Order: sequence, then C-alpha cells, then structure tokens
Amino acid sequence: MRPLLPLAIAGLLLTGSGARADEFLDQLDLVRQLYEEGDVSGAMTELDFARQLLQDTLGERFVAAFPDPPEGWEAEPAQLQPTGMLGGGLLVSRRYRRGDGPGEIDAQIVANSPMIQAFAAMMSNAAMMAAEPGAKRIRVGRATAILTWDEQERTGEVRLAVGQAMISLEGRDLDDSEPLITLIKAFDLETVKELAGG
Repeated sequence: MRPLLPLAIAGLLLTGSGARADEFLDQLDLVRQLYEEGDVSGAMTELDFARQLLQDTLGERFVAAFPDPPEGWEAEPAQLQPTGMLGGGLLVSRRYRRGDGPGEIDAQIVANSPMIQAFAAMMSNAAMMAAEPGAKRIRVGRATAILTWDEQERTGEVRLAVGQAMISLEGRDLDDSEPLITLIKAFDLETVKELAGG
C-alpha cells in the first residue's frame, strides 16, 4: 500500500505549526471516512480543503526566502496569492518601496507552475533572448537570470528559474537597474530550490 503523503509533504507537516499539522491530519481522516462511506464527491471536496492547508504551509516556508529590504528601502508583508491564471502552482509576493522617494519593486516566487517550463525554454533559446529588447543575462551565484531595463521608462524586470520555481522582480520609477540586481542576489536560492523541488 502506498503512503498517503510523499516525504516532502510529511516534512512540511513536521516543520509546520502543530495546530496546522493537526488540522491537516484531521482533514485527511475526514476524507478517508467519507471515502469508506462511499461519498466520493464529499471526499474530493474535503481533499481540496486539505490541499489548501498544504499550500498555506508551503507558502509560509517560501516567505522565509524573501530578503530583507535593501538599505534605504522598506518592505510590505509577503502575501500568498491565487494562481488560477498561472495554470496552478503557488505564488507568493512581496512589495518593496524606496523609503526616501519614488521607486518600488514587486517581487514574486512562483512554484510548480507550467509557466516555469516555458521560461526555462526561453532561457535556453538564444534567438528568443536576442529578440527581447533590452534583455541581458546576469549571474546570481551560479545561476543565470534575465534582466530587462528600459532607461526611458525607468522600469525593469529580473527573472530567475530555481528548480521548479521562478523568482521575478518588476521595478518602477527606478534611477537604474542596481536595486533589482541587489535584491535578486539577496534571495535565499537554496531554500527556494529545496521547497519547490528540482
């Protein structure tokens, strides 16, 4: 008989809050009870609730991978977002604002979404890279990210694939691209890769 939970999910429960772990296990007990009673539809509904509890737990783990704001910047609390338009997966976002004037950066971590494969394919296609205006590769540790910068609009974007996750930064009202580069290099990539897999 196969175990109900993969080892990765079990790890989330062991490192998560006791209350949430208990709630998840209680939810699984209800799923099993409904299934044994022949209420497959009800079991599927309750299984969706159990899955959401796991998503919330995983989202809390990803929050820890976001860096503190750079010097002179402030950051809003990270938020777990719905991912229906992304084809599933998980999305956690956080907004950074310059403390002494205009300028903000929206940071996102997307995990286990089909869009990540499309981005990885673009990264490996030199022709597609060359066709994107203002795009260049930058090193982030041993990984490679794509930076795009519009001098006239003072906007920029950084995208970085990390296993089955992608980190993206979108900046507005910036003097140059340095805040984007500084922020992407401050992410805990090992934590992101461990949580997302791959």
